[in-house]
Amino acid sequence: MKKDINGLLDDFTSVKVLSIGDIMLDRFVQGKVERISPEAPVPVFQFVQEKKMLGGAGNVIANLNSLGCKTVFMGQVGQDDFGEKVKEMLHELKTETYLIQRTDVPTIMKARFVAGNNHILRFDKEKISPLTEEQQEELLLKLKGVLPSVDIVLLSDYAKGFLSTETTQRVISLCNQAKKRVLVDPKGSDYSKYKSAFLIKPNRKELEQASGCVLDVSSEIFLSDVSHAARIILEKYSIENIIVTLSEKGMLFVSSGADVQEIYLPTFAREVFDVSGAGDTSLATLGIALAANADIRQAMELANLASGIVVGKLGTATVSLNELKQALKKPLQ
Repeated sequence: MKKDINGLLDDFTSVKVLSIGDIMLDRFVQGKVERISPEAPVPVFQFVQEKKMLGGAGNVIANLNSLGCKTVFMGQVGQDDFGEKVKEMLHELKTETYLIQRTDVPTIMKARFVAGNNHILRFDKEKISPLTEEQQEELLLKLKGVLPSVDIVLLSDYAKGFLSTETTQRVISLCNQAKKRVLVDPKGSDYSKYKSAFLIKPNRKELEQASGCVLDVSSEIFLSDVSHAARIILEKYSIENIIVTLSEKGMLFVSSGADVQEIYLPTFAREVFDVSGAGDTSLATLGIALAANADIRQAMELANLASGIVVGKLGTATVSLNELKQALKKPLQ
């Protein structure tokens, strides 16, 4: 018997989700700008405070944890202070963690300098390098051991090298053999690396890039164009389903299956402060909802609602189970 959405939320705590992907450390350095430097025509940033958060695939884990499910994470960090901080933060989330620690690449770090609500500068530290054959084998061996205990698998690809085409295909193949659905937040224009995934979740720009189609938001046939582009991807790469996130236009589900082939879900008006991490929140919510046996429309509704909550917060943010429950009580505007 199909459960209503509130009943599904109660099942989140019994779900276990595996997240695999590019984890990073997000640093938000807050301060004031009150004058221009006498040394050069640049603002003088006066430090006030700093906040560290898990970013990339780490933000997916943070959202899953906030939504109440059990979590497993697989990724890589460097052998450095930032890597130790990432490990510490994952431990605080009580996440079952399998990290490949590398000496040849640093832990990915993004530092954002914010004055008031304005981003002044972003400073990144990273080196894009795929796993070696030995590291791949280590990852896959750990994955084989983990898969029997998880309900669904989420791949967060930020094109930082960890999820190379070879690694991603081997991961998807193992998951399919274990009959575990794989949901992917994709990157780049070549989706052959996601072949045979259960579902991918690009945004409009990403779909444009991957399909070669022009998707004009102002066009009267915009949704039809999105559907056409989505079907190109599904057929070309043997992917079962796709959800295209369309910002203020909502989201569109397109399937190659024989059941429900398309679902369009409009969004609702909201005040947007920051879209950082909204895609991570959407992926996490979709994954946990589907693992809790939601149908695709219910999962989309919850993901849409969760994304709407986090864009109203400044910085990479999470949504809690309680926030979702409270938001469901309010009429959409």
